[in-house]
Amino acid sequence: MAPLAVFAVIALVGMLAPQTRTDFSGTWAFDEARSQTRPGGHVVIAKLLGDEVTIRQDLKEMRQTIRLGSATVEAVYALDGSESRNLSPEGAGKPDVPVTSRASWEEGRLVIRSTSTSEVQGRTITTETTRVLWIDAGGKLILDRSGTPTSEVPTSRSVYTRVR
Repeated sequence: MAPLAVFAVIALVGMLAPQTRTDFSGTWAFDEARSQTRPGGHVVIAKLLGDEVTIRQDLKEMRQTIRLGSATVEAVYALDGSESRNLSPEGAGKPDVPVTSRASWEEGRLVIRSTSTSEVQGRTITTETTRVLWIDAGGKLILDRSGTPTSEVPTSRSVYTRVR
């Protein structure tokens, strides 16, 4: 086989190989000191996965049990790129907000893109967010969030330490 043909076969096999999928399973506690971000000079401390999150993951889905104070929220994401639907608590007697998401693996990181519509100060706002999850070299769970409108979705980073 010619060298160019061998290279083409190797490249094709590399493209077809499954991407690395990080297993986020475990219980993680919020690390406030490492989670502070300063967009526009303002300190943002975003407990995006609550005070503590327990993640159960298999090849098909990621299930998160998020605890913030006495509240518990469940979220499930399909890991095959299909649509997932969850409810986000709005608090203070307001109805939960339906959130539609799609998760994909990009460069070994889990990327969750979500859309929701809610009432903010009497106006209907559509929010689009991107959350990127990975485990850093120190074993910390990192969640970076960005989205629009930025007034509702400030760019932030949440860091979690595995507790079990």
